[in-house]
Amino acid sequence: MLAVKLKPGERLVVNGAVLHNGNTRNVIYFANRASILRERDVMQEEQAVTPTSRVYFIVQLMLLGPDDAETYQATFEQLMTALLRTFKSPPILKALTDCAYWVGAHDYYKALAALRPVLDYEAKLLSRTETAPAVPDGGLVQGVS
Repeated sequence: MLAVKLKPGERLVVNGAVLHNGNTRNVIYFANRASILRERDVMQEEQAVTPTSRVYFIVQLMLLGPDDAETYQATFEQLMTALLRTFKSPPILKALTDCAYWVGAHDYYKALAALRPVLDYEAKLLSRTETAPAVPDGGLVQGVS
């Protein structure tokens, strides 16, 4: 049995339906298997701007619409192949292969969970490249002749 604790006003997607919690804390118990995604874990399409976030978004679509999951399979495979060729870190490669495994097993929630550390790693890499100092004029010191 799965217990999901909800904060006041929190939303939850269950089998494609959005549930909105009232003004108090609540616990919902699931006695059988359901596709569940918390509001904080939902990625909007316009947020899927990096390679890993695009994979996350595709897997999320599979989770929220399991009857249409096959529709997204080719896109998932193409994007995942690109990620596997890009990253070299063993823990990240393991997380990606875990994600692919869970997609193959149709356990999309676990696939999303496997992608979270990759999203964090990718964000760190991107923030590092954005803050790297640029060397002006090809490294020449201005004003010296």
